[in-house]
Amino acid sequence: MTRLTDRNDGEGDGWFDMRATKKTWEEKTWFDGSNHISLATQSQWDHQALHLSRKGEWIISCSSEYQGTKPKAYRITQSEAAIWLIDNLHADAPDDEALSGEIRAALRLAFADSER
Repeated sequence: MTRLTDRNDGEGDGWFDMRATKKTWEEKTWFDGSNHISLATQSQWDHQALHLSRKGEWIISCSSEYQGTKPKAYRITQSEAAIWLIDNLHADAPDDEALSGEIRAALRLAFADSER
């Protein structure tokens, strides 16, 4: 279980079991010639994944390869989740039945615009 934190003050906001999600999307990376860089964090050391909980909540989990850092997670809005999916090039997301029709339609539009 990972402690959910508030993005603004870092205070605890409940617990989240990343194994009990409806769906998880991993960050995409790009190779800069030396390292694989996260599209979500723009870092080779810091990483993110997006989770859709069974309750329909959107959660970002964060991990780091820096020594001494602990994993953390926080809730985000559906709009922020859509942006995260677009930023991480999850072009398959509009066809994912785990997503609501509203978010799938928005993602279809976003990916259609990016292909032009």
